[in-house]
Amino acid sequence: MRDGFLAETAASTIEIVTVDDLKDHLKISSTAEDDYLQTVRDACADYLLGVDGVLNRAEGLASYTSYLREFSDEMVVPLAPIGAVSSVVYLDTAGSSAAVSTDVYVTNAVGTPARVERKTAQTWPTSVADRWDAVQINFTAGSSDAAAAPADVKHLIKLMAGHFWQNREPVAVGTIAQKIPATFDLLIEKATVRLP
Repeated sequence: MRDGFLAETAASTIEIVTVDDLKDHLKISSTAEDDYLQTVRDACADYLLGVDGVLNRAEGLASYTSYLREFSDEMVVPLAPIGAVSSVVYLDTAGSSAAVSTDVYVTNAVGTPARVERKTAQTWPTSVADRWDAVQINFTAGSSDAAAAPADVKHLIKLMAGHFWQNREPVAVGTIAQKIPATFDLLIEKATVRLP
């Protein structure tokens, strides 16, 4: 579960699974359904990835801001894979915005999720506003290109898209309802970034 609020501030143009990838996976050679496949691809990627995604992962490299109510010694960067933390900003009690010096914190990208940690013998600013957005961590996350994206995440998008390609309506009349096979559940479990 995420603490605070997360916003995408600059979108990525990278799709780790493209319509052509889906067509290869689904053995489709025609271009007649490309628009529909793009819609399905986007819906699957949005469900799994990004600000509202269930995996706590970003798709292509994009910029984000994580808003927190207060500083803590260790603040989780809520999306993986981390690119870089560009700044930590806070609102003081007068409502003014100020950047925290990088002398005060370090980005710990060892393990997933990454964390912004206060350095030993350093202190966070103390005159912080009492607001939901008082502390802001600005960072990039996501794969720099499709080849760098985890194979299990790409396969999840393909499996979901295949399911929606085969089952275009929410109810299939005259058939026995079946859940997506355990393969999907196992990949979701493996690919999900666990937040403390």
